[in-house]
Amino acid sequence: MQDDLVSVCLIEKDWENEVQIVWAFPDLDRLQRALTLSRINKFFAHDREENTNSFLVGRCGRMFQYLRWSDQSINRDVVNFGVCVFSNDFNPQFYHNYVNLLCDIYAASKRPVPLLQTYLDLTVNGSCEGLSRADFDGRRALVQPLEESTITVVDIIEELGADWILLWSALMFKKKICVVHENPSVLMEIVPSLIQLVWHRRSELVKMIHPIVGQGKIEALHLSKSIYFIAGYTEKTLAKQNYDVILDMNSRSIELAKHCSNDFNLCKFQKEIAQNVLTSITESRPQVQGFIKLINGQNQNLLQKIDSLKEDGVLTRESLEERGFAEKTLKFLLLTSQAEGMLTNV
Repeated sequence: MQDDLVSVCLIEKDWENEVQIVWAFPDLDRLQRALTLSRINKFFAHDREENTNSFLVGRCGRMFQYLRWSDQSINRDVVNFGVCVFSNDFNPQFYHNYVNLLCDIYAASKRPVPLLQTYLDLTVNGSCEGLSRADFDGRRALVQPLEESTITVVDIIEELGADWILLWSALMFKKKICVVHENPSVLMEIVPSLIQLVWHRRSELVKMIHPIVGQGKIEALHLSKSIYFIAGYTEKTLAKQNYDVILDMNSRSIELAKHCSNDFNLCKFQKEIAQNVLTSITESRPQVQGFIKLINGQNQNLLQKIDSLKEDGVLTRESLEERGFAEKTLKFLLLTSQAEGMLTNV
């Protein structure tokens, strides 16, 4: 029994432009329904001439939401339709193929019963209609783009220059990071790829990514319960409602919230890492695996240095203060060791 897949639903838009969820199995709760309709209306059902993207990866609480919208008409009354899958699993490559399959099946049958059959086959056997979950390794989801990537983490570092270390620091410190890009497809590639900067913490961080966020109170609800996150927005005004750091890919800049700007006064450790990485990518232009190896090596060296500061196996704020570090260095060490669970509160 495969327990990652939680539910599947069918959405239709009629000739009067009303969008409704017409079938679901198992039934969706109120939040899932509201969030699905909100995102369909925001990203798909209107102004399609301005948005050619037809696939969306989002979050609903602890689950990931995979949406596929089709411009095909089913009959005289149903002019467009879409399918949505909720899953505990972050695997965009697999679910992109799965929701495409569901759309094809519904367009051909015009009935939800065959969708139910694929759901049951997948949950029981791990495969349906020739599509097997075993062919899509979820562990590669953070290194393998959904499509041919238009921008990589290496590109982002090069475009930010020395300021890239602010983004790395935000990830290391477990800050609320908002990524802004006007193109939803590119945005959904960038958000999970940032985990490559803190690869040693990837299992934890994948639970904190929100590849794309819409608007309204419903969208903000599941973010409000997160101590930190990486969230994607197509509009900067929405990102500004709840952030510590904004990575604005439209202007290739980083913006720090006033309440935490003092946490980003760079110390020697950050400056060394920033220069080492910039030099390496300029000289060798590494691919994804090479970059992960490069940045992970820098991170592990840093964590080993912090670990060496322990006294009798314990690291406390008092013991760090007694070593006489400069104020910026002490702040950095405290924030990093606390985020990594290395700091003992006594």
